[in-house]
Amino acid sequence: MQAVKPDAPDLLITTDLSANGTLDQISFSADTEIVSVEVGPLLSRIEGRYQPGVLAVDSLLATIPGQPGELQANGRIELSEQALVDVQTQWTELRWPLQCTADLNSSSGRMHLTGLIDAYELSGEG
Repeated sequence: MQAVKPDAPDLLITTDLSANGTLDQISFSADTEIVSVEVGPLLSRIEGRYQPGVLAVDSLLATIPGQPGELQANGRIELSEQALVDVQTQWTELRWPLQCTADLNSSSGRMHLTGLIDAYELSGEG
């Protein structure tokens, strides 16, 4: 990462990716661990599908070991010139920063991003 952006954080990223299907319909899943000196480990699991022009995320779950919070998301992105997005997220026990004393806490909430990638609507609560 530092080769591309010298001031980027030092990260170790490990991913186990599996995919099956044809070029016209691919199902995929990935288990990822991201370790950062500033944040510590972050675990995620994503499952989705790709077909020409559309990326669908059926489920995404992100957690930090030893902490109660989690983030879940699902949605779809149409990969066209207009890039139409429809993504929902929900969370419980979200905090920032993720380590140390939190400046922001949210016991639960949700967010919805919809519209064109350059003209979108974001709504939420929590």
